[in-house]
Formats: sequence, structure tokens, C-alpha cells
Amino acid sequence: MTEQEWIKVYAASHLLEAHNLKGMLQAMGIEVRLKGEGLIAGAGELPPQETEVALWVEVVDFGAARKALEAFESPLAESWFCSQCGEKNEASFEFCWNCQQNAPEAV
Repeated sequence: MTEQEWIKVYAASHLLEAHNLKGMLQAMGIEVRLKGEGLIAGAGELPPQETEVALWVEVVDFGAARKALEAFESPLAESWFCSQCGEKNEASFEFCWNCQQNAPEAV
């Protein structure tokens, strides 16, 4: 059995983000290793690039992992205005909070 090659796929901004993204990728069936977890205690004393927590995946999973992480990084959808009453609604609303009109298909 040959050992798989691993590649860095993401540098997390903090430990909680690293663990959340690790869980997301694992739920997709992608094995993830975190590197740099043990250096968090050195934050402030060591250069920032030395204390980052990075997510590493097998080379064969890089494309799928990057696609999922790009979706995570993309900005949230924009608010929409109701075609019936004109009220502004947040992107997560499936219908207008004011008049219950359905959101447009392409929000």
C-alpha cells in the first residue's frame, strides 16, 4: 500500500474555523488533516504564518475540497425586493416578511 500525497487546501483564520471546515469536508467523505494546531499557543510571539492552522487533503480530493471551500468563501446572496409590496427581504427569506409573497426564483 502506498502512502497518499497530501496538499494544503486552505489556511484557516482561526482554530474554530479550521475545525468547522474540517467537519464540512469530512461529511463529504474527504479525509482532512489539520497542521499547525499545536502552534496556536505561540500566537503573538511567533510570526502569523507560523501559527496558521492549515487544512490538508489528499491530492485526489483537492478539486472537490477546493470547490466546497470556494462556496464557503463566496459572499452571501443579496437581499431582494418584493414584487407585490416593495419591501426589502434578506436573501435567506423564502417569502416576503410583510405580505408573504414568494421570493423570485432567481434570488
